[in-house]
Amino acid sequence: MGEIVDTLRKLAKATLKECTKQEQYEENLYLYYAMVKNAASGNIIRQATEMGVTCIQFILTEHTVVKSVNLDRAKLQAIKAAGQCGRTSVPEILPPINFCDLPDFQDRSFILRDETGQGKPPNEVLKNKN
Repeated sequence: MGEIVDTLRKLAKATLKECTKQEQYEENLYLYYAMVKNAASGNIIRQATEMGVTCIQFILTEHTVVKSVNLDRAKLQAIKAAGQCGRTSVPEILPPINFCDLPDFQDRSFILRDETGQGKPPNEVLKNKN
């Protein structure tokens, strides 16, 4: 619980009076997904936040129709979802990157979802990529 002690234009200074909920340790859990239309994206952000995702990264693919995302709106959706489920942290929302520019996954395990079932294995897709 806090108290606003000073306001200056759109900024507010607050002090913490009482801690009502302890912060919980969260394992890093990243969600990488190809951008979709706003309504579907909002649902993905909400559900990912509720499931404990710590970082959301938008991906541009060869067949992605949506080419831009409102990051401020996505952050607000994550904040709202965190509040609704009682989560004390909000996932980091990262700007879109190209699929081929994904970070090196050698130190991480990941799951790749292909709704058609016709996708190539990740090691084949990322072969010879720096």
